[in-house]
Amino acid sequence: MKINNTNASIRLNQSQRNKKTEFTSETVDRVSLSSDNKPEKDWTVLFYLDGNSDRDRFALSRLRDLEKTGSDDKVNVVAQISRKRSPLLDFISGDWSGVRRYYITQNPDPPNIRYKEFHAHKLPERVGLFSTMIGEALEVGKQKGLTGDGPIDKAKFIHKAIKNSPYNSISNFISDTGEIKSDLLSELGDISMSDPESFKEFLSWGIKNYPARHYIVVVQGHGEGFSGVLSGKDGKMSIPEMEEAMNKFRDETGVKPDILVFDACLMGSAEVAYQLKDTADIMVASQEVESGFTTPADKMVSYIKKSPQDVPLSPSDVAKELVKNCKGNSELNFTPTMSAIDLAKMTEFGQVLDEFTLRLSKADIPDNIMKSLIQDTQHFNLDTSDLDRNLSKFIPTVVNSYVDLYDFTSRLLDSTDINDEELKGAAERLLKNLSIAIIASETTGEEYGRSHGLSILLPEEGSRVLKKNMERYERLGLSKDTNWDEFIKRRIDK
Repeated sequence: MKINNTNASIRLNQSQRNKKTEFTSETVDRVSLSSDNKPEKDWTVLFYLDGNSDRDRFALSRLRDLEKTGSDDKVNVVAQISRKRSPLLDFISGDWSGVRRYYITQNPDPPNIRYKEFHAHKLPERVGLFSTMIGEALEVGKQKGLTGDGPIDKAKFIHKAIKNSPYNSISNFISDTGEIKSDLLSELGDISMSDPESFKEFLSWGIKNYPARHYIVVVQGHGEGFSGVLSGKDGKMSIPEMEEAMNKFRDETGVKPDILVFDACLMGSAEVAYQLKDTADIMVASQEVESGFTTPADKMVSYIKKSPQDVPLSPSDVAKELVKNCKGNSELNFTPTMSAIDLAKMTEFGQVLDEFTLRLSKADIPDNIMKSLIQDTQHFNLDTSDLDRNLSKFIPTVVNSYVDLYDFTSRLLDSTDINDEELKGAAERLLKNLSIAIIASETTGEEYGRSHGLSILLPEEGSRVLKKNMERYERLGLSKDTNWDEFIKRRIDK
């Protein structure tokens, strides 16, 4: 791997690369490449890949995918990646942990990591097997005399062991090998990716060193909707914290990203979009729980690179292309929903939603009718009843109460049990606003046929988990600027 150093054109030896560093502004200046004399490109794509959890393999796989396209004279592709040491994947990028930054270059022979995935949201009864699969598979492998010493041999050994085990049909497996070839720019030590300051520093560093006319920020990791995103050692980053970090970044650089992409579960919500309305022009996210590394960002980069030089791409073009490529993803990379939201429309959305909420509260709809409306609305949930205890901690705590806002509003508008004309007028205005704000939406699977692109918290009834999360919910901008949280609290208290 090449390591570029600002102050000297030298290679760092292995001990220097493994040395932990404290993340400060001085560290960024020391390891950054100077932007002096760097030509401004059309696009810079900044990937923030949190692999310091069970997402390790997906973060590394994202680098692999990006090396299929890499940077060129039109686009910069830069990544900050965190990971835990994983014997299964060390053969791809070496035995390291912590946080690194890469400038992604094209690799004509990228590592071929293939995962045979099962989907927890489709096959919850099989998830419990996963926790015992590796140990028993290795035991079977040993009995068959499969051995290996080096990193590559170990990976092949585990592959063969699983292949010869009774769990082959549902297990993850790895085949073929290779090495990440992109330029290793710096090692930042054991910093937390969920720390808002780390996120802000990465964005500022990327803009400073890789100037462009347009910027895309891709955040990959665990997502829990309004509850937060990423899973650092200090807990997840709240959405207000992300907003504050991006506002500081904008104040420092004068730059607002054109597109903010979440490759994370449940981030396509009204609460998230409203909170981040001033931080980017367009937000791309999924309403549902995702399976693995599902957002085909490598295709997005390829689309930018292949566009005619004399026909400039707009951010809307790129966002729509990304959403389109999510439709029909294979069983291995299941993307149930994906949408692009025009964040400039979110201020008006808040006003229209508030009017709708006030009318909804005054209408005094009988609880049985309201509950029936909510039950019939498109939900986004994951049945956790049979999940393995070790995996269940990653399941969002309020996911069962997310519904598609457009579907709920249109069902209310069409209901013959509701005759309040003022409420229905407010519903029509909300639907019109959503139709404009949601600039692209795709779904995969019949069960998501009533998804339109933006979810919202709307419980059928109260629960201990929901009540516990309401304090966090009330700190959101949507709660401060509208009466939706008051409507929610009345439902929870019923």
